[in-house]
Amino acid sequence: MTSISDNVILKLQQFLQRLREGEFADELPEAFRQLNMFLQKYETARSSLLHNYLPQLYLEGRTGQQYFMFFAVRTLEDDVPELAQVLITVLIGIYIQHEDEEFLKILFELLLRYRLAQFISIEGGQNLRVASDGKSFAVPIAFIHPNLRLELLQLVLKKYVSLLVTTSLPEPQDFPSVIQRLNAVIGLLRDFDSSELTRQTALLPFTLNHIRYTKQHATQFFGNELTALEYDEWLFTNYRIPLFPLIEPDKLSFTKNKITFTNEGLGSLPSATVRVQVGEEEFELGELSRFVAPDEIYDLFLEEVPEFLGFLKRQSPNLDIKVIFSFKKFSRSYDFDILAKSVGHWIEQIPPSSWELVQPYEIPLEKLDEKGFERLCCWIVEADPRFTDVLWLNEDGGSERGRDVLAVEIATGEHYVFQCKHVKQFGPSDIKEELTIFAQYVADDPSIKPDVYVLFISTAITDKTKVKGDELAQQIGMKIKYWPKSKIDRLVRTNKDIKERFGKLVSE
Repeated sequence: MTSISDNVILKLQQFLQRLREGEFADELPEAFRQLNMFLQKYETARSSLLHNYLPQLYLEGRTGQQYFMFFAVRTLEDDVPELAQVLITVLIGIYIQHEDEEFLKILFELLLRYRLAQFISIEGGQNLRVASDGKSFAVPIAFIHPNLRLELLQLVLKKYVSLLVTTSLPEPQDFPSVIQRLNAVIGLLRDFDSSELTRQTALLPFTLNHIRYTKQHATQFFGNELTALEYDEWLFTNYRIPLFPLIEPDKLSFTKNKITFTNEGLGSLPSATVRVQVGEEEFELGELSRFVAPDEIYDLFLEEVPEFLGFLKRQSPNLDIKVIFSFKKFSRSYDFDILAKSVGHWIEQIPPSSWELVQPYEIPLEKLDEKGFERLCCWIVEADPRFTDVLWLNEDGGSERGRDVLAVEIATGEHYVFQCKHVKQFGPSDIKEELTIFAQYVADDPSIKPDVYVLFISTAITDKTKVKGDELAQQIGMKIKYWPKSKIDRLVRTNKDIKERFGKLVSE
């Protein structure tokens, strides 16, 4: 009995034989369109063409290679994206085994014809790596013909731009690597002759031979002396070239009561919140008071030294520290992680006398019930001078469509919703459930949608949870902020009135 898989392969073989014998000479575009649809529909057919038919053609010698090239040329002329991806994968294997320059050229032409940036990346700042189906090779950019080189670099530039400003963001720990690769592409593009670059308006800024901010560049492109941060934004708006900050681990240090770092990226770092994370525990160090331009060194003085020393003291000295920068740029929120040595290394930078300042941890939030936790959160918001019109919706019990406390920020007039979660743990699946439910409330009544949604949470919150929360909040059309237990602890501890009220609350 013939299986469905065998029948699919038989039909493919019959079609390919008829094609090779010239039966479709007068209707080749339609024949290749049908082949493309067949490959889309049947994985078995795709696998057979990928692993058997096309590789075998190349091994037939000159005749087979000429017919293979016929396949490639038709794929360039017609719109057959599935076939193009199969050909690219086969061509990668052929070049790895035979280093056939003629077939390398057709590989590059297919990548450009179908804009298949997922197959290429920049490696080491000077090589183009081509990869598919577990196979890859690297070729020096300088060895590629200038015309193809320019177009390939533009394609890989768009790939990294898409990763950073269009699609789902890279994981925070991968974010610096993507920025480095983007910067490498920018560096390679600026080496081109200006006449080549001016043929494509999107690459016009590279004709200045250096895309990093200067007052002269700002004036030439935009007619006035913008700040470095404004220049970044205008460059992206007009030319779709995003410039990002970059902070390397060996350029970040901690001494006594400050974090020092250098921005080594091509773009400015906007005002950002800086946190330290050790395992599942985290501590908010403070916010940058201004943007940090490229090549600039910045000192972030800690807002609450005793509390931070207590945080470090509670951690195992052998654990790694991550310093997390959270900022908004190009209308998106970004986090990136920097591994900055171990807890023990940081502790060694603190003078012995400073340990006298250590504050015990922590406010015993576990002694509160759910309503008591909401009451505490309401006190915190009421005590914050930034807010007015504070209202605890659930004071008498019951739920108010995912909203526990409301407030208005005086300076901006933005409406805030505070949601209070008294839990022992809170992960990506929990925040997905929370915001999915809230999104439905907003869909039913758009008037309740806030400008800013703040999640009070009685535990730590991980980067993966934040990434999922940021993604869902963006879909709802609101900003989101996180006030985990470390922040709640500090806000209670540093406000005498709330601290006293909290003591009475837990003793009731």
